[in-house]
Amino acid sequence: MPYKSERLRTSANKRGDSVSISFSEITNLLYPYCGEGQNNADFVVTIIDNFMEEPTDGDATGDYNPLVNLVSRTRENYFSGQRSISRQNAARILRHTDKARFEAFVENSLSGDALLALSKSLAHKGITVSALEVPAKCADLLEKALQLCGVGSQRVSGASVINESDSVSQDTSQNRFAPLKTIAPPDEVAELEVTYISKLMDAYGEAEGIEGFSKANLQQYEYKYGEHFKRQRKDFYAAESVRQGTRETYGDTDPDQFEVLKEETYDGVIDVYEQNHLNGYIRLNAVLSQATHIRIDRCWLCRDTDWIGNSQKKGVCHILVNDGKIKRWANDE
Repeated sequence: MPYKSERLRTSANKRGDSVSISFSEITNLLYPYCGEGQNNADFVVTIIDNFMEEPTDGDATGDYNPLVNLVSRTRENYFSGQRSISRQNAARILRHTDKARFEAFVENSLSGDALLALSKSLAHKGITVSALEVPAKCADLLEKALQLCGVGSQRVSGASVINESDSVSQDTSQNRFAPLKTIAPPDEVAELEVTYISKLMDAYGEAEGIEGFSKANLQQYEYKYGEHFKRQRKDFYAAESVRQGTRETYGDTDPDQFEVLKEETYDGVIDVYEQNHLNGYIRLNAVLSQATHIRIDRCWLCRDTDWIGNSQKKGVCHILVNDGKIKRWANDE
């Protein structure tokens, strides 16, 4: 059908064009009018389907709507603002943009009253457009939201309306995810710590020439290993905090991002681990030092959060011990 919003684009862009809203906000604004009973995850796909050009028959590029094959939880996080669309996927979408198609989708989905209501909702966000200008403005806002993905424009909390001129300079540490909820080590060793702590004791024992080194021995060598032992528990729980935070944030994504973190860590430390070391304590410290220098670029956690520091990286080494991926620290058990 004739697309009447095209002639309104120029006037619509003159007002509110310095204001951006997030992908989550634009989808939440449109959902009551265009959702048609879909769940949040499916509506995200619908929005992008209608924002992109029609795929050609037999399209084998894999570029058309990269969100289709993501797990439902991930798309729900896009809808809620818990997570931003990755820069790579946003770029794929933008390469196939058809804003006229999206304007027609909005125009055909909304009645006159709905267009007026959406116009008022946009006004609350500092974007002043008439009801007739709403479809064109929604297309512009969606395009801008996708352009800003990956540069700190979307936040979990706080003000979400951002001046476009400020978008690139936003602190990416505030981007996408809330601060990590850190788990403090309990006073008593927990069951999930038994394996890695037993290997720690073997490392201390080999360094001191004491077979069967135990917590009682640790008390005798408090001056030498006491603080070191406390740091290992702190690091383990720092990594365990990331494990739990990853499950809550990403859900059942494939691949599991904490597993990717473990793989990246293992690949980064294994060569140092396999070198000849005088004793297990020296090997342990060499591996932990190496862990702080490795890159984990393949893991979404590296680009999506500020959760991964040196403590977390070292703690992952102890989780690898728990998993049996790293067998032991001592040369002889």
